[in-house]
Amino acid sequence: MKKHKRILSLIMAVMMVAACFAIPSVAQAKDCSYCSGKGTRWCYNCNGSGTVHSFNAYKNDYVFKSCPKCGGDGQVTCVYCNGTGSDSSGVGSAMKPTITSIYAAKKGFVVEWSYPHHCSGYQVQYSRNKKFKNAGKVKIKGESKSSKTVKKLKSKKVYYVRVRSYTTKNGKTAYSKWSPSKKVKTK
Repeated sequence: MKKHKRILSLIMAVMMVAACFAIPSVAQAKDCSYCSGKGTRWCYNCNGSGTVHSFNAYKNDYVFKSCPKCGGDGQVTCVYCNGTGSDSSGVGSAMKPTITSIYAAKKGFVVEWSYPHHCSGYQVQYSRNKKFKNAGKVKIKGESKSSKTVKKLKSKKVYYVRVRSYTTKNGKTAYSKWSPSKKVKTK
């Protein structure tokens, strides 16, 4: 009986040592490159000051008030790491743009959108179907682009259009959600 207990304790000890060496090393997540691992960034609306000013025509003077975006802190939550401070994927996330205007052109259309900061580019998708079946896509490189003219379409037809942004880093690409779609009838 004692011999069996000894063998059993020896087996348990060997298994514990083997389990210690068999645990894979967990790679530590890298710090978010946009907020340097803090989880917050300075507010674009007030340039980090926490106050915004507007002209009061009644008093003929500028009025300073708390920034509505950051609440007067001058810091907002980092949208690329969602406030965690780490970027395990290495890509981050992309912010969703919104279509500001869309108008018809000859056998095409022009779409304009508000652009979020720090993205690699945009993708415009268009289709004659509301559910975007058999849709065409156009890729636009550069964060400062805010409009695109799409041509070579059928004239006098209704097209549904939506836009999304993307971020590329270390060979990986992350896309935002699609903006709400808008429709336009070509000339």
